[in-house]
Amino acid sequence: MKLFLLTVTSFFIAYSGKWGNIKAFEPYSQWFLWIGFFMLWLWLLSHTYYISGHNWPETDDKPKKIRLNTLDALKALVSWFNAFQRTYAIAPGLYYTGDRYDPELPLLVTSNYHMTVFLLLRAVHGFSIRLLVIDTDGINVWCAAGKGAFNNTAIMKQINRFQNHLIADGKKIELVLPKLALSGVDLHGLRQEGIRPVIGPIKTKTLPAFLSQTKLEDQTQDVFLFDFKSRLFTWLPGLVQYMLYGLILVMGLLGIEAFWGLRAPMGIIPLIALLTTVYPLLFPWLPGRGFAVKGLWLAGSVGVAMAGSVIFNLMTTHEALSAIVFVFAVSIFFGLSYTGNSPVSNYTRVRRETARFLPINVILFLTSFVLYLF
Repeated sequence: MKLFLLTVTSFFIAYSGKWGNIKAFEPYSQWFLWIGFFMLWLWLLSHTYYISGHNWPETDDKPKKIRLNTLDALKALVSWFNAFQRTYAIAPGLYYTGDRYDPELPLLVTSNYHMTVFLLLRAVHGFSIRLLVIDTDGINVWCAAGKGAFNNTAIMKQINRFQNHLIADGKKIELVLPKLALSGVDLHGLRQEGIRPVIGPIKTKTLPAFLSQTKLEDQTQDVFLFDFKSRLFTWLPGLVQYMLYGLILVMGLLGIEAFWGLRAPMGIIPLIALLTTVYPLLFPWLPGRGFAVKGLWLAGSVGVAMAGSVIFNLMTTHEALSAIVFVFAVSIFFGLSYTGNSPVSNYTRVRRETARFLPINVILFLTSFVLYLF
């Protein structure tokens, strides 16, 4: 519904500015025409997404060969830039790579989030494996484990479904678990079911070395480093999400300009883009342990630059004050939301930080809006 409303509003602003009589929309009509087409594409694309709670058919209990194609790559790309909502999912089941199914091949288990399966299969290209995809409602491994969807029940459901194909010569089923799933999986419970769980690596890029072992060993020492590449991976989804928020805000301000004459500050869009780009890329170097605190330091740096612009008559004092307050509000809000993107967040500390900074955040947004109006 949000994308549909943004599409309609974008085309309305474009039409009103180009052919209507609303002068406030005229300078931006061409921009909103293209934005409207982009929103229309996103809205139509959303109709192809996985719907939460989908009931997968379980009539077929035979292993299937799985391959990657160009469409899978495009779906993975869409899943990346739209990572804050469900996009595409893989049907739960037993799959294999290579020429034929072999019960002696390593058996890996993963979520049915499309991008997770895509990245895993790309990493093990050239290896013959078996892949048990469980139903996590289209959510990735780490988040599904935290939400309780990647658990023993989901694993055993698929194991029981394909039991005749999983056991070779009466041996125990050796199941490789992604390490990030351990928060939702009871290893002792799996052992009681006659399964030998093996803790696999955290990152897919280390899977080839792991699978090359003569005997698969637990990767207990494997740690996740939130390095630049990992932070860059989180940048695009955050930017897309906040650009949509910024678009909604700008539309509201254009409405105020059209009916009350207050000029809409269109610089909000590049400003939000700057903050949501700099924060994840400079995350380790921003002072403080708290996510909102890091946002405060970023806002302070940008605020100093804006204050300096007053000296060079690039902004009035009133405009700079309103903008600085807005920068602090956006930076704190993005910092609080970034806790869901980072593996270094702590649930208890995040709740405490949110309770402390959310009221301040609301006050800052309201103050910025009042300064804009008056």
